[in-house]
Amino acid sequence: MLSAFCLVWATAPLWGRFTAALPDALAWSVPVAQASWPVGATLTVVAVTGAGVRAGRTVPVVVLGAGVLVTAGLAPAALDHAGRSAGLPDSTRDRAPGTFRVLSVNTWYHQADRTALADIARDLRPDAVMLLETSTAEAAAVAEVTGLRSVLPVSTRSRGGGTALLLPPDEISGAPFPAYDAHLTRHQMPVAGVRSGATLTAVHTNAPFNRELVAGWTREFDDLRDRVAGRAATTPLLIAGDLNASGAHPEFRRLTDGLSDCTGATSGMLAAPTWPAAGVASWPVARLDHILVRGGDCLAGGTVDVPGSDHRGVWADVRWARGAGH
Repeated sequence: MLSAFCLVWATAPLWGRFTAALPDALAWSVPVAQASWPVGATLTVVAVTGAGVRAGRTVPVVVLGAGVLVTAGLAPAALDHAGRSAGLPDSTRDRAPGTFRVLSVNTWYHQADRTALADIARDLRPDAVMLLETSTAEAAAVAEVTGLRSVLPVSTRSRGGGTALLLPPDEISGAPFPAYDAHLTRHQMPVAGVRSGATLTAVHTNAPFNRELVAGWTREFDDLRDRVAGRAATTPLLIAGDLNASGAHPEFRRLTDGLSDCTGATSGMLAAPTWPAAGVASWPVARLDHILVRGGDCLAGGTVDVPGSDHRGVWADVRWARGAGH
């Protein structure tokens, strides 16, 4: 019975998209199970190994079980290293000509070390910065060292509701339409066009991990998907931020159908994790932060430690198709 339960847990990413059909009291458990599927896989191995030992198949079962457990235990570390090994590129030497560089950071209720955050932004020299759970002061610190400007004032209506999208001043002044808040998510959602014709969006969705927020999470993903589908296929899009979802969630996979997720060396459920990166549980296991692109190619990407935040930052170099972008 235990083995069967753990196996069902391990296969949670394959369950399908039915979270929204359940009562909120139960619905939150589905994305939690999907996000934590490696735990279910590990417990499946433990249960099967235990059953094998009880049946007398001690040596081969224990050796196999130990091997799988070691692999499972090392996998997050390996994926973490894969993301971080890209590190902070030399912004001049390693940047391919004609690319558009993006940096996205959830600053954990604007608790990120401002000096460190500014240093990261200065070293990367991005063309666009998305800051989630941020403040006017954090956005100003990044603007000061990069020369970028926030397209909208940072919202202060709630402690974690502020989202900043920073772009070069000439992109803001020459944009094909004024920046605006799309109001599709619980948090601020700045949208801006750039002179090349691409539309950039900074996104922070609900976290689905409790009964009060899960309905909003599923609704936001439906709204985001409708928004992408409603844009002309010839319009380049870039959506970046904390989506509180990974490749293990069907809602995320449905949203990203037709989009590229710029994750760097690994992708999908094996993309370098970004959360949790602070506190007691400071070993990231889930990729919640993303840079999604349509009408462009992901050339490089990685994660970066951000002191004071519970998320790792993500960055990517994008080359727009058909002359779009920088």
